Amino acid sequence: MDISSLITALGDVADLINSGSDTDATLRQLVVAACRHGDWLRGSIMSIDLASGYGYVTVRHDPTLQLGRPEDQWILATSPSLVALRDNRPVIIPDAQASDEFPGFRKESRERGYCSVLVMPMRCTDLLGRPMVLTVNSERVKSIGPTDLALMKLIVHLGSIAVEKQKAIAEQKDAALQREMVLSTHTRLMQQAISDDSVQKLSDAIHPIIQRPALIVDLTTDAILVGTSPKPKLLDDPEWHEIVETQLRTRLRRLPFETMRDDVATLTEFHITLERHSFDLVARVYPLRIDGRSVGALMIFSDDELTEYDQLLIGSIRLAISVQLMRNLIRFQFERRTLDDLFAEIIESKWKNENDLAQRALKFEIRLNRAHRMIVVSFPESDGLAAATLGNVQRGITLLFDGSGSKPVVIGYADCMIILVPATKNSTDEYVRELMLKVMREVRHYTSIEPISVLSALCIAPQDYQGQWKSCRSILDIAQAFGKRGVLSAEDFGPLPTLLSTANADSVRDVVRRTLGAVLDHDERNETQFFITLKAYINSGCRNQQCADALGIHVTTLRYRLAKASDLFRLDLESSTTRFDVELAIRLHDLCL
Repeated sequence: MDISSLITALGDVADLINSGSDTDATLRQLVVAACRHGDWLRGSIMSIDLASGYGYVTVRHDPTLQLGRPEDQWILATSPSLVALRDNRPVIIPDAQASDEFPGFRKESRERGYCSVLVMPMRCTDLLGRPMVLTVNSERVKSIGPTDLALMKLIVHLGSIAVEKQKAIAEQKDAALQREMVLSTHTRLMQQAISDDSVQKLSDAIHPIIQRPALIVDLTTDAILVGTSPKPKLLDDPEWHEIVETQLRTRLRRLPFETMRDDVATLTEFHITLERHSFDLVARVYPLRIDGRSVGALMIFSDDELTEYDQLLIGSIRLAISVQLMRNLIRFQFERRTLDDLFAEIIESKWKNENDLAQRALKFEIRLNRAHRMIVVSFPESDGLAAATLGNVQRGITLLFDGSGSKPVVIGYADCMIILVPATKNSTDEYVRELMLKVMREVRHYTSIEPISVLSALCIAPQDYQGQWKSCRSILDIAQAFGKRGVLSAEDFGPLPTLLSTANADSVRDVVRRTLGAVLDHDERNETQFFITLKAYINSGCRNQQCADALGIHVTTLRYRLAKASDLFRLDLESSTTRFDVELAIRLHDLCL
């Protein structure tokens, strides 16, 4: 073939290949061009699946229209296609009917009547990413010279370029469709989020979009919206919902505060225990925040990698959920701010008209003409608990009472929470104590800080609240100064709160050290019990027999210990002044330590 004919042939090949409207059509035209200009009878393109060990015919050109379906699947171990790909060179079989190297071709060539075979590796892959080869054959034994081989290489090269172009066009079309789908989904979700205030309805719309098991933690209403089971073979949807409530609820409520410091997903593992076995779940946890405040989380259970468009969809979903939660939060904040302002007036005695104050309080179901007690909760060593966390704690406790059917009111004041409890016939000390413990448990759902909780005396009139607040505040200050935590009351400190509120903590410890330091040091070094003996003696009113009974020792043994203590530590227990000093130091010791 001269150069002019070659150029003309290549031009025809290029036109023929480029006439394909999609990847399959381009591949078919490539085979036609190879057969027409390379003088071959028939041809095909195979995709090589190295993982399965087979080659699969993708397109075929066969103008002979022979009866019987040709082979569409070839074992690579006995196929020249593997050799062509491995060595990246053409493989020529001069006469397939007489070849022992490739028995598969020998069998088919005799059945279908062809002789020479040429296998060309291609510089492209199919839509599944598998490498491809072009195979052509002739009816008679064909001499393949350098020019013929060069022409086939050029045809394959032009075809490979066209295939890659078609794949790029298809990818661009898919990308455009996906972008349009994401935009449409984003618009639909935002319309629903703006027009409807139901997070549950939004959740129902989200699960089909994600197409993966997911759940939503809504801290604004203390709800967990659960979708389908992440392990359908192990547990069905109702069982999964039960596991979330019984095993995971507490941890899920704390996740937004403990594990998500950034706006990226956090991989979190959950251990699930069933009656007969247990397993682990891994979830991508996406934080939901509003103005720096954690309001919930979106959790997706999936082991597969998320595509760029998955991430865009998740971003739209997070935004839509956040809009819904923001509406809940704004409503809650407005109610809280109005209530907090009202109660600040009561505590600070800033109201002018008591009747007007009572009417405003009624809007929050607070009847100021009835007696109440205050549970005051403080968060020490937190530099004033972060406003976002404090707001979530208040909201959670409010929801806790709403769910229980009781009517305490939760208020924020001076970096503390105040739970206003109506004093009714059922409001026994045991009931209030259980209520305080319930509040403490609820607080621990949101923060690892161990709070202090104090109960006030009865507030019968609006004028009583300021004094009771000051008393509670005094106990909180003392507790914080001396490291006390948990549920406390004035009885825990005896008659000392007023005294201690004006004293420096180091000065109090110095009083204890001067009076009882030698006793405590001696007990620690020698494993003696002089401090316990002195404390029992003071608590029993300095009565020997009662003290001995309390310690479980004989009265003679008690007298010996007291005499020994008097000698060792120069304590004259016969002196009323000494007994007062010792008793005060013991009480302060219990408070300090």
